[in-house]
Amino acid sequence: MQTPALVGRRYLVLEDDYLIASALADLLVSQGAEVCGPVSNLVDAAAALKGEGDLDGALLDIDVHGQTSYGIFDALEQRGVPCLFVTALSVERIPAAYAHVPRLEKPMGGGAVVAALQELSTGPARA
Repeated sequence: MQTPALVGRRYLVLEDDYLIASALADLLVSQGAEVCGPVSNLVDAAAALKGEGDLDGALLDIDVHGQTSYGIFDALEQRGVPCLFVTALSVERIPAAYAHVPRLEKPMGGGAVVAALQELSTGPARA
């Protein structure tokens, strides 16, 4: 059953673990959302921001092949795109500047992802 708050929305998925990325993409599609990606590295994520249309949100792994995705988050935040960190990092390891960002700690279930995205999804989907 699709979640009305996610239907027609477009989400960037940045995740370097293939199985998690695939599961997140499948979950989003099953909820009626469109997936940008998934992308597995910061170069492809930056390219997606330049080449893709409007986004309604993003799911970002913080540690992507040993590099952090904070720069991608910053670019999305400047555009007003709400983000959700999906990470194995404990809250203590996230810099204070990013403590306000909603996060789910891996492993997490699909229900938790949908609930978190519903919290982010306010107003109509972007055109």
